[in-house]
Amino acid sequence: MALLRLSSPRILSRIYRPTFHLQKNLKQSTPSESSSTVDLEDAIDNFTTELLQKKKYAWDMRNEKMKAIKLPPKNNNFNSSLDVGKMSKEQLDEIFNSALVECNDTAIVELLRECSRTKTCPSQDLILQLLSVCAQNGEVDLINDLEKLCKYGDVRLPSNFNFDVYIAQAIWEKGLVIKGLDMFQELYMINPFLRRYIRITLRRLISKEVKNNSEAVLLYMLKVAKNIINRHKDYFFLACIWESCYMSELYSDQKLALNLLYEDRRLIEVITNRLPFLLITTLRSHRTEPVYKLLECFHVMNMKEQCSIVAMAFLDYHFLQVSIGNYSEIIRWCKESNVPLPSIYTKKFLKLLLKSDSYGIVTESKPKSIVKSKNTDLSF
Repeated sequence: MALLRLSSPRILSRIYRPTFHLQKNLKQSTPSESSSTVDLEDAIDNFTTELLQKKKYAWDMRNEKMKAIKLPPKNNNFNSSLDVGKMSKEQLDEIFNSALVECNDTAIVELLRECSRTKTCPSQDLILQLLSVCAQNGEVDLINDLEKLCKYGDVRLPSNFNFDVYIAQAIWEKGLVIKGLDMFQELYMINPFLRRYIRITLRRLISKEVKNNSEAVLLYMLKVAKNIINRHKDYFFLACIWESCYMSELYSDQKLALNLLYEDRRLIEVITNRLPFLLITTLRSHRTEPVYKLLECFHVMNMKEQCSIVAMAFLDYHFLQVSIGNYSEIIRWCKESNVPLPSIYTKKFLKLLLKSDSYGIVTESKPKSIVKSKNTDLSF
């Protein structure tokens, strides 16, 4: 793989680019300068050739080692005659690395079972990657076996390392969401060093559970998120739940997302940085109703900055749709509601008018008012 990347046209063009410039400058140089330049050019060519040959040799040697080793296909049972106990550390690492590159979780899990049976510990550099694979596949027992192997093989892991965080993820993946969530909550409370990993893991798991439409799990996740807010003033998990509910296509989830904003103004401040991305994603699917309701919520709560972000997203959307009526209505509403907009949107409005004149586009009639809030129409 490394050789393929190195020998690709893009990489080779970068390697030989200095040679091209030397050749170009050679035509403009004096005879003495030309001689030294040619020597430098030859040196670069020799270095490049030698580097490619070394990489190719290393790749060929690795392939020779792997010829006798056949990893099982993905999602198939492991039917290999490999004797893991008789392998050297380097051979075992090669097999694991190949399986990791191929994302062959089946091979990794079965190889780890062989390691457990023969009390053969993988290299310390691979432990974290192997634990992640076990956690994502719900292999709780295998994580416990790996912990024993690390002790048996005297593997020195960081002092703040904890196997329980992988066990919690594996338990969650097996379907015991509430039990896994309780473990994550306890670890988050007592071990600050694990919080970054737990955040990354729970962002994905929370999104997955909201899509599964389990109301009981959703309510329990909200309970845990609010416990963490009360103890640590940390809104990360509540923000993840809000984002997943807002992006959901279910009315009940979207309603819950809006209720969370009405209940806690601090949550609005926390999600502000993520708003542009979420709005672009929603409008890309032409789902304007959730965005409109979000704008109404911010308007009612007098959150001018957030209103401005949503209005700009709407303007960008209608500019691309060449929707002059809706675009002008948003501009008018922003002026009446004292919502600030950058001057670029006025210039874009003029471009939109010129575009409509050039292509003979008929301006839409004024949209009907949908709702009134604080005596100001939100009619787009």
